[in-house]
Amino acid sequence: MTSGSGTTGRVGPSSHLRTARAEQEYDHDEHPTHRDGPVKRSGVVAGVITLLLLVWAFLPYDTDKTPQRHRTGVADLDLSVTGRPSPGTLSAVERVLARLQEQDADGLKELALDGDEAEDIARTWVSEWGGRAQGPMTADFGPLDKEEVTVQVAFEGEQRRLRILLAPKDDGCEDCFGLMLTRR
Repeated sequence: MTSGSGTTGRVGPSSHLRTARAEQEYDHDEHPTHRDGPVKRSGVVAGVITLLLLVWAFLPYDTDKTPQRHRTGVADLDLSVTGRPSPGTLSAVERVLARLQEQDADGLKELALDGDEAEDIARTWVSEWGGRAQGPMTADFGPLDKEEVTVQVAFEGEQRRLRILLAPKDDGCEDCFGLMLTRR
């Protein structure tokens, strides 16, 4: 069967050769084909995904679901409380006693508000009170004051008491207290 143009409706081997030659002669840089587009786009997508994964891998996030009381060591304290502490003063005293119990002078120093002699005093406290903090303790909270709070800590079997002075932090938090390390 022939059409008006004089060609048959069959496709033979010579028509495939003509198509292949036309492909070779076509300038792909000047006229990109649809085959180049997806390849280039998939490379860009892969690059973006890789970049996002790298950024995500280095983001600071906390995967530890351990309750804060266990992470800071205060859950292990054998502590009784008398008086009327605020949540902030109780938390501050618990952190101080946990650092003493762990005999962690550096951690105790980090809780201090004043840094002049904090390192020396923290070491003194740990050497003097660290062993005593291994047993049961009682924290007696004095009246809540805007300037400072005094807490007397009694250790089981000891006559002497540790006097802890707390002062409000200057970070805008209403019930946040820090340790005033003193030699008293």
